Amino acid sequence: MHTLPAVLALLLGTEAAANTSSMGTGVTGVFGVQVAGTVSSAPIAPQQIETPALAQATANKARMAVRPVLKIEPDYIRPTTAIESGEYGEVFISGIIGEDGKIYEPAIKVSSRSDIIDRQALTDVRSFLFSPARDVEGHAVTIPINLSLEYGHVNFRGSNGLAQYRCNQAVKDSDWWSRTWPSDKKDRIYGTVKGMVAMQALRSGDRGATNFDGEWKAAIEACRKQPDKRFLDMLKPDGDFVRSMTKG
Repeated sequence: MHTLPAVLALLLGTEAAANTSSMGTGVTGVFGVQVAGTVSSAPIAPQQIETPALAQATANKARMAVRPVLKIEPDYIRPTTAIESGEYGEVFISGIIGEDGKIYEPAIKVSSRSDIIDRQALTDVRSFLFSPARDVEGHAVTIPINLSLEYGHVNFRGSNGLAQYRCNQAVKDSDWWSRTWPSDKKDRIYGTVKGMVAMQALRSGDRGATNFDGEWKAAIEACRKQPDKRFLDMLKPDGDFVRSMTKG
């Protein structure tokens, strides 16, 4: 599912350092440049084998006069099997933009730690379509690309938003994340909500210490006992404030 437009930057040059502070920005890096996203603690997939096509695409970067332009981006729909098991996350994929603008030789560069999500990303990435890169003579040329595809568990707003997030699903998602990632690794929604609660505390003049992590964990445990409830009903004392923000 989309959380931000998947392509926010088309960059060329030295590879950018990845932002390792939070999960999934929805930013896409292209032309061999990785931009933002969380990659530090994710398992790194085997390096993409440099096929003749990839070697040629890499060499073509020096000839490129016109950059590719995104024309079609697929919807990132979390597979039903991933919903049932609570799996979600972001996948970084490398590949080649062909002379016809399609993606070729896609390979997992950074895994989501979910085989279901990774497989879905490898399928969906083939639905991207670009206008191809071109050289100074106007001929289409192949170019290497890195893409970030995010399959989130819940949106902040909207029909699949946090205000409608049910406890039974929240428990599944939380349990999978806790089993899969280090304890200090938090997902994007957790980080967003924590930041909003902290800002609200500052604005209200409440500078006392808060234990948001404890509040979140207590909400999950309460959800185990009342799976039909909404997650924000269990998030106390900040659930009502967060709900009000999801309506904006």
